[in-house]
Amino acid sequence: MLAPYALRAEDSRGRRYPEPRHPYRSDFQRDRDRVVHSRAFRRLENKTQVFTRRHSDHFRNRLTHTIEVSQISRTIAAELGLNEDLVEALALVHDVGHPPFGHAGERILDSTMREHGDLFDHNLHALRIVEQFEQRYADFPGLNLTFEVREGIVKHSHDYHAAEFPQLAEYLLDLRPPLEAQLIDLTDEIAYNTADLDDGIEARVLTPEQVRDGVPVFARLYAEVESLYPKASEKLRFNETLKRILDRLVSDLITHSGKLITAWRTVRNDVFKDQNNVWREFQVLELTNEEGEKFEMPYVEFNRTQRVEGDVVATSFSEDGSASYKIRLPGGRTVEMDTKFIN
Repeated sequence: MLAPYALRAEDSRGRRYPEPRHPYRSDFQRDRDRVVHSRAFRRLENKTQVFTRRHSDHFRNRLTHTIEVSQISRTIAAELGLNEDLVEALALVHDVGHPPFGHAGERILDSTMREHGDLFDHNLHALRIVEQFEQRYADFPGLNLTFEVREGIVKHSHDYHAAEFPQLAEYLLDLRPPLEAQLIDLTDEIAYNTADLDDGIEARVLTPEQVRDGVPVFARLYAEVESLYPKASEKLRFNETLKRILDRLVSDLITHSGKLITAWRTVRNDVFKDQNNVWREFQVLELTNEEGEKFEMPYVEFNRTQRVEGDVVATSFSEDGSASYKIRLPGGRTVEMDTKFIN
């Protein structure tokens, strides 16, 4: 059942090009389905999340990351009484504007476009994709998504000002987005904070010891896992700890956000019915630790020279995250390569 503060499909501001309602799918469900069937969504499979697939096909890519964000988002939305269909549509579309090569590719595109007086922003590019680039329907250009999904694409992770971006003025830039959109930025953070540690271990650019030293909460939970599973392998103990990290982040977000929402409803109950003005004035959802303090996953530092098993025989990392590594080719010849291995 939807909470009073959830955004209902029947309250949507509609689509840019009016369409008749579907007999058994809500507008947000149709948005979700249109995203899933889009070319831009399929292309996420071959876009780098953090680590390239050159040495392992176990690393996350943009598509698998998006699926993880969607799963986490739906779980939290259900517990908070938010609109799961809207949350799922926003989670699935939130990264379609990312270029190849992760954030490194975005930086290069932005730098190149600024030479011509423009810029590259993956949120704005995602809006461009769903509004113009996708050509699947005879009745309209783009996917013709609802206002709320388009607004969430623009505002879920970044603030824009109408004076600087007049083309976005229709998206209520002076207001926070709906709670469903606010949630996506936080679940995105939960997903990549935990997944990056997992992939870092898989890539052998991090060791479990480095993670424990760099992330105190991981060290505490790892000690609990060791006492419960003294005979388990190092990898399984790491997996169990990471599972507990993910569960803690999700549970803390649900608990703390629920308290904030309850408090906000109590304070502003006299104008609560005007949801567009009340619930969108402030950023309500927060990610906190169990003590109620804002939670930030620390960056884990690792040795500048890291031995990697297999065909990669030596790897060194510079301050900006770029990697230089030696690869032993069949026959024994060794070559050196430079790449933006970590974003």
